[in-house]
Amino acid sequence: YLLVLAIFCLIFSCNKKEEGDNGDYSEQFKEFNTELNKPKHHVTIEQEQAFIDSNFRLIKNPYTNDIFKYYGFKYLYYKKGVNKPKVALLYADSMLMMAKKSVTRKQYVSNYAEANFAMGDAYFSLSQFSTAYQCYYQGYFMGKNNLKNEILAEYTYRMGMVMFKQAHYLEAANYFKLSYRQSLSYKESFQAFYQRQELLRMTQIQPLPSW
Repeated sequence: YLLVLAIFCLIFSCNKKEEGDNGDYSEQFKEFNTELNKPKHHVTIEQEQAFIDSNFRLIKNPYTNDIFKYYGFKYLYYKKGVNKPKVALLYADSMLMMAKKSVTRKQYVSNYAEANFAMGDAYFSLSQFSTAYQCYYQGYFMGKNNLKNEILAEYTYRMGMVMFKQAHYLEAANYFKLSYRQSLSYKESFQAFYQRQELLRMTQIQPLPSW
């Protein structure tokens, strides 16, 4: 705990706040992000990426959050869009680098947790489960007192999946139970219902007999 606190203080004492950067997104980025959410930019993932790249280059003095979000867009493209987890991991690492340049505590906690979540997913896709767990745990530890339960439920679900992959079934079940309780904060939808049902099934897992 003391080590984490010391690192946290060091980060904020060494980082200088850029002029105008208040821990939010710049106005240019907000306008670009609003435009990005319009359906006409989602014809193909390649066209969407071209739109993201070209518009991000137009931001003259991007804030820390702008750059962090841009790396997040690239991470999602390589992780989910084209399934290249090794490249996605590079962008997740860049997200972590930007999180450490945060100018407010709230920004740091949120971005640090999200970056570790992304790194954990990338390592999980590469079947590097121990490293994935470390990333998930670091993000969860930093965000558990600051993030909403619906976000924390995703962390505990993934930590449960890591334990399951490593055949630590009792630990996995405990994480799934915690994730289920946290998932009660989800907005009601079919997806939320389906995920809760999955979590209930996973809490019933038992160790295999050692024959």
